[in-house]
Amino acid sequence: MNDHDRIRAALAGVAAGTLAPDDNLRAHLAACSSCAAELERFRRLAVAVERLPQAELSPAALGRMKRLAIARREAVLEHRWNRLVLTGLILYGWALFAVIAPLVPVGVDWVSQRLAMPWFAVVALALGLWWSFCLVVGLALLPVLRAQSFDLEEKVL
Repeated sequence: MNDHDRIRAALAGVAAGTLAPDDNLRAHLAACSSCAAELERFRRLAVAVERLPQAELSPAALGRMKRLAIARREAVLEHRWNRLVLTGLILYGWALFAVIAPLVPVGVDWVSQRLAMPWFAVVALALGLWWSFCLVVGLALLPVLRAQSFDLEEKVL
């Protein structure tokens, strides 16, 4: 980058008043009509920008933004709570598995003898019942989760 490019990069700051012109810049502007014209364009632009009206938000818009921020905060806190509960359930499941795991072979043998089924059929039946239970619980919770999302939308609107 040569001096000419460096000075052109500083012209916007000089026109806006955020950068004080030094002697090197003044000398260059006196010698270079192109840079002087560009500085004048920047100055006219800065004056035009200062004349623009400042937009103020209406009370309704401010109220909507406040409701939106509150709803977003509530959603973030709810997601944090849901993650905490899910983490607790996972840890509880692992602890329960650690306690019950030694008893599984005994239980499978007992059930297979009572039902006169091979052990792999008992395991398949137990897994099928477990997944069915999880599916029913998940389907039962779906309307609750949807209602919470609709509540959130109503708070925003």
